[in-house]
Amino acid sequence: MTLTNMCVEGKERGRGKWAHMIRNRFGLVALGCLIWSAGPPSAVAQNPANPAQNTTYLALGDSLAFGFNPFVNPPDASKYVGYPAIISIPLNLNVANASCPGETSNSFVNTGAALPGFTCGANPTATVFGTSGPVSVPISLFVPYNGAISQLEYAAHYLNTNPNPKLVTINIGGNDLAPLLTCTSGCDVLAATLLNNLANNLAVIYSTIRGSGYAGPIIAANYYAFNFKDPLQVGPSGAFTALNATIAFVTTLPQFGGKVADVFGAFQAFSGGSGDPCRAGLLLKIPNSNACDTHPSRLGQAVIAATVAYQFQNLQHPHNQKDGEHKENQ
Repeated sequence: MTLTNMCVEGKERGRGKWAHMIRNRFGLVALGCLIWSAGPPSAVAQNPANPAQNTTYLALGDSLAFGFNPFVNPPDASKYVGYPAIISIPLNLNVANASCPGETSNSFVNTGAALPGFTCGANPTATVFGTSGPVSVPISLFVPYNGAISQLEYAAHYLNTNPNPKLVTINIGGNDLAPLLTCTSGCDVLAATLLNNLANNLAVIYSTIRGSGYAGPIIAANYYAFNFKDPLQVGPSGAFTALNATIAFVTTLPQFGGKVADVFGAFQAFSGGSGDPCRAGLLLKIPNSNACDTHPSRLGQAVIAATVAYQFQNLQHPHNQKDGEHKENQ
């Protein structure tokens, strides 16, 4: 189902748990329609060549913010559409998208490596699917780092030299959990170690952002599950439950004052009773297959964009959030 269909059906469906959640808790139908009606993001929305002073929105993160699609080969920046490019249009904020696919919190702060098969920083590479299988190739980022050796260093330089930043968004940490995919024993201990490391890195990232003098909104997008029926992903001790709790805890600490865009909740709502974001069209389809990759589709990116835009809107007009919460509780 396309978002256009959802816009139409959202006006017609007046009942149901999921429709209620989407309309009242997340406001995704209205915001999603607004974002979708803006049309495909133009190249200028990404501002790949513009200097920092010509942008007002700094987007940080991994492949989600980048809009990475592993089936685009050779890599082509014009075919990557991430949520920062989408929301920059209705929010009227020119974006400097410094994200890098495969980024981990360690590579973000330059204390470790990116996801296997990827490199970030001065000479980024990514793994894409070639005719003979996965292959690592050079990839161009949306903004040149201009000598910065990490995304964090670029962010610090951007905020220190840009007189007009209005918004910083970030999603980081999903790739940090990759070692769990091959874990066979002691996985609980490993998970705790990985999450503690992520918390420390997030504190460094936010301290750097606030230390630059930037006092505006910081919105962190959390992570969706690949299967909302899998207790290993979403249960009380599920991987994404713990990951998102870590992100929320550090982001909202008083000294950082950040907010969290609940991408997890939005994807769960759109996935409906099946709990399957692939079936809901939120993930990229693997060519010649009914299965999905883990990266979001254009619809998935629009849903992420809507959750971030909704949070930003609430920060600008806090009474709107209170009114929504009041209606939901009625």
